[in-house]
Amino acid sequence: MAETCDPDQKLGCYSNTGPWSGSDLPQSSTKIGTKFYLYTCKCNTSHTLDYNNPASISNSSFNGNIDTKIIIHGFSSSSSEVWVHKMKDAFLTKGCFNVILVDWRKGAESMGNDFFIYFQPVANTRVVGDQIAELVKALPTSKSRIHLIGHSLGAHVSSFASVRLNKAARISGLDPAGPKFVGLANAVKLDKTDADFVDIIHSDAGTFGTTEPSGHLDFWPNNGVDQPQCNLFDDAGPACDHSASHVYYTESINSDCNFVARPCSNYGKYKSGGCTNCFYKYCPVMGYRAIEFKKYYFYGYEKYTLFLTTNEESPYCAGNKPGKRWWN
Repeated sequence: MAETCDPDQKLGCYSNTGPWSGSDLPQSSTKIGTKFYLYTCKCNTSHTLDYNNPASISNSSFNGNIDTKIIIHGFSSSSSEVWVHKMKDAFLTKGCFNVILVDWRKGAESMGNDFFIYFQPVANTRVVGDQIAELVKALPTSKSRIHLIGHSLGAHVSSFASVRLNKAARISGLDPAGPKFVGLANAVKLDKTDADFVDIIHSDAGTFGTTEPSGHLDFWPNNGVDQPQCNLFDDAGPACDHSASHVYYTESINSDCNFVARPCSNYGKYKSGGCTNCFYKYCPVMGYRAIEFKKYYFYGYEKYTLFLTTNEESPYCAGNKPGKRWWN
């Protein structure tokens, strides 16, 4: 049994008892060095936010009257990744949003080839989530305007942030990390009770991604494994499938094509054409538009797995185009 208290008193203390039993203790916020970079439709140049420095917020272009998108990278990554900026730009093309990039690279970094080095970043997700929540509390906005988008470990960071806020409006979990999370209590990982709406894309289930349903709507493109574009490149590496989740999500933000999914009991039945109908007329759509199908979750979709197929190259959407029906 152990406990560590963060030097940032707003964050408090962390233990490895109860549901956290057997886990590492997180590093301090000082070591993790989380940074928050704001971009807006008014100013697409980064501005650093600091919840302990009110002037960093008041002197920014943050607008509390519009929605805020918070993008969170995962293990051994950073906010400098190309995909993070592609997603940010897609949101700013879509409409007028505040977009905040969370950079916790020091806390997420790999220190060697030993798998155990992954355990520390897993533990650090708790601190980063709490830091995000403290930032949101300092912003002149409402939690009902907060949408957290997290990839891999970033999906679980989203969970901790939203829980500390007593539920953000939405979490989009992009292939939530599986190792050190599967089979554990909901308190230590992303699940559907963490936000008003939680949508999940599974693209590497059983390797880097979780095999467990985690949201109100869980989408399993290509059965959640072996994404077709990854099979085209032998040198793409094992992270290709894991990364496909954020590739699909970014494409969905401004695409005229809908990533239409079908509820089905298993992938074999789906592939054989045994699941062509959808409940209540509309078929759910994976990605940015998933929120439009929130109400249908409560009418039966939670009992089924949502399957779809994608193309082998960009554009990846293989669903219905404008002018075609995307319902029964």
